Amino acid sequence: MSQAELDTERQEETPDEDLKLAHYEAIRTANHEAAGALVNWQMKKDEAAEAKKIYDGAIAQLTDLIAAGPDRQRRLFNPFGEEDNDEEPAEAPTNDAWRTIPVEDALDLSDKQFERLHGEGIHNVGQLEDFRAHPGLHTITGVGPAMTQKIEDQILEWLDENRDRFGEVVEEPEDEDEPAEDDETDE
Repeated sequence: MSQAELDTERQEETPDEDLKLAHYEAIRTANHEAAGALVNWQMKKDEAAEAKKIYDGAIAQLTDLIAAGPDRQRRLFNPFGEEDNDEEPAEAPTNDAWRTIPVEDALDLSDKQFERLHGEGIHNVGQLEDFRAHPGLHTITGVGPAMTQKIEDQILEWLDENRDRFGEVVEEPEDEDEPAEDDETDE
């Protein structure tokens, strides 16, 4: 092969090399943009996680305020401080004294477990019952399924044994196999 033929062949390879270099440069540029987009996404994700924590805290505070009792509830819906009516609302006919019993008197838990309940604003049986209904014990940090079940079992047992003592009647279901006492048959 002559020198001229080699030069011609090299010139033909040069456009291919230029295409390869251009392609490689495009890949590097796209890779750099993708890395920047990843960093941006991670920062936004961290910001969103922080915003979610703030939101969850606000919801927990709202739940605590509502569970704390009617005085706090009244202030929540009376934000401008208008004078309350001097008339007291009629009392409900039920006796809710059981709701004021401290959770320490109703449950057999460790100090750390009580601290977790107190951290959620749960200090008495009524607050515990309200929290069980919504948002639920499983939402407390550090309270797993086993502890949730332990608290549920203990509070249900306590309520069964003690609610009658506070004047709230808990009716026993009638056994369907036995006739009721006031049902008499004529024979």
